[in-house]
Amino acid sequence: RKTMSEEKKPQTRAQLIQQQKKELQKFKKTPPKGVNAKQQKVLEEELKKKHVSELEEFDKKKDEEVAAEVKEEKKGEENKSVNDSNVDDDQEDAPGAIKNNGNNNNNSKPSKAQKRRAAKAAKEKEIQKRIDEENKNRPPSKKFIESKQLREKLVPLKLQIREVSSDGNCLYKAVADQLIVTQKPTQYDFKQLRSEVSKYMRERPSEFLPFYEDGDSTEKQFLKYFEELENTSIGGGQLELNALTHCLKVPIVVYTADAPQVIMGEEYQES
Repeated sequence: RKTMSEEKKPQTRAQLIQQQKKELQKFKKTPPKGVNAKQQKVLEEELKKKHVSELEEFDKKKDEEVAAEVKEEKKGEENKSVNDSNVDDDQEDAPGAIKNNGNNNNNSKPSKAQKRRAAKAAKEKEIQKRIDEENKNRPPSKKFIESKQLREKLVPLKLQIREVSSDGNCLYKAVADQLIVTQKPTQYDFKQLRSEVSKYMRERPSEFLPFYEDGDSTEKQFLKYFEELENTSIGGGQLELNALTHCLKVPIVVYTADAPQVIMGEEYQES
């Protein structure tokens, strides 16, 4: 059985997809010997995952090729511009040279600069056309689909997505942002929120330790985590959100694209 790497390398995304379809059809028609139906299903899922990875790698490589081509083209144009400029300067300074004082002659031939700009514009248009053609055949990314689903869920609630940098501090930055948006009187920024969560959890280890890392961690490891929580950009999750609701005495509602909303700190809703 030939693998994708052993077959003729596809030049376009459409060719790659067609090649993957043939590979999947062949697998279903003549599965490996000695495997049962359950094992075949597992192997089929692995093959599909491999196809997704191949498409992502193909897209990445094409994007890099286009970026490199654009960069090389700009570099060539810059070098050409410098060389043409030197030639034009030499011609203008030559004895008997006539300079254009701004009088346009409709019958005159295009200058070197005009030809250069026209050629550059045509090249950029061709590159953009290739990019658009590749993007047209590219399915929407997982992030795009999730964002769309989340927006559809938020619109009826008159809510919107607010972007927060994913640097490990995103949970605390998001909460700090919402405290401002909801006009809650607060003196907290994301660093102070980290400190408050660390303090709250440190004082109540019995409430959190059983849920920390599936309950397999020792109290010593848990205490070390408090130091990281307060002094690094380690990310947060459900435990930290639970602590935040009690620190701030406000409910926190978590919306996700593919699951019902989760309300933490419901006891603070009335206040």
